[in-house]
Amino acid sequence: CYNLKRMKLKKGRDDNSNSNAGKNPAADLIRQKIDQLYDSEPSAIEEQKEIESSGTHSKHQKFIAELSASDESLASIQQKWHEYYQSLPENEKHQVWQEYYEQHSRAKKLAKQKEIEAISLSENPKSASHKHDESAESMADLKHKVLNKVNAGGKLKAKHHVKSIVFALSFASFITLVLFFITNNQRFITPFIQPSQKVAAAPFITDGSSVGPETKIIIPKLNLEANIVIEDFDPADYNATWDILEKGVVMYPNTGVPGEKDRNPVFFGHSSNNIFNHGVAKFVFVRLHELEIGDTYAINYKGTQYVYKVFGRYVVDKTAVEYLDKLPAEYGKVAMSTLITCDPPGTGYKRLILQGEQISPNPSENAAPKALTQNTSTPAEVPSNAPSLLERLFNW
Repeated sequence: CYNLKRMKLKKGRDDNSNSNAGKNPAADLIRQKIDQLYDSEPSAIEEQKEIESSGTHSKHQKFIAELSASDESLASIQQKWHEYYQSLPENEKHQVWQEYYEQHSRAKKLAKQKEIEAISLSENPKSASHKHDESAESMADLKHKVLNKVNAGGKLKAKHHVKSIVFALSFASFITLVLFFITNNQRFITPFIQPSQKVAAAPFITDGSSVGPETKIIIPKLNLEANIVIEDFDPADYNATWDILEKGVVMYPNTGVPGEKDRNPVFFGHSSNNIFNHGVAKFVFVRLHELEIGDTYAINYKGTQYVYKVFGRYVVDKTAVEYLDKLPAEYGKVAMSTLITCDPPGTGYKRLILQGEQISPNPSENAAPKALTQNTSTPAEVPSNAPSLLERLFNW
């Protein structure tokens, strides 16, 4: 309000300073009072207090802050502040006073608030710690409720112990079942496996016509047609053997090949394997145990299909490695082959051996046998299913 009046009066005074002087004594009196008000300035000490309470906000406060930070005396600071203020234009003087009044208003409000808090504290001394006590009581109550829930109010009954035992046994049984399934799942899923549905379930009738170049085994009774893997590996190296068996039915090295006289090529395949293991031939021979004496199977090798008729069927120990070296002459045959897998399906305890006599083409027309390359080592047992997941992880 003062500033507005002063600005208006100042403007009128500037415009008509000579013509209006002395004509309106009341207006001249107001002009003099406003001039006197703005000629003086707020105390430098008051300005410093304002800065300490609310921070530096304007260039005027920055000037005071710099003066206060100097080593000059209070009288020197006050003098320099006075000279600075007097050098300001009218609008900036108004700004200085506006900041002063705002600070004064804030100080009054803060003092009033402190007074109200002091009166409230004097009337109720416990009110300051009431919230803390209330929180502490709430936490204590919560802790008490939790403990009561856990120990049934400190009075556990027999049913509580029974529930705990049942829960522990149930959890332990669940974990055991999970581990058992991971290790032995092949035993449970074996009855539901059908490895192939590509071949008609009928005996072979062949005229000796040529077949494709793929090496494969065909068993009509089992609706099975599977690839045969022919690679050079050491049968005593079980890791290498397992890697080969993951690809399909494997022809053991150094046992001859189909189409040779006096040779007994041996073929091995999984009856089942852990579902967590790799490979596409986990269950290739899962139904091999259904073959009986008199059943037939065929092996396609280098464009010729060789048909065999089962004449021998044995379940032997896994250490019966002598079946890898049997020759047709021991059975009065000209040419033969042997199929081997684990038995019962899903286990590695025994081996199922099936021996087949070549009936087509006429074995007397087979080529002379080639010399066998002797292995540097002999396996201690006929390889079985690959290790389970736990065996691979922990070398059990």
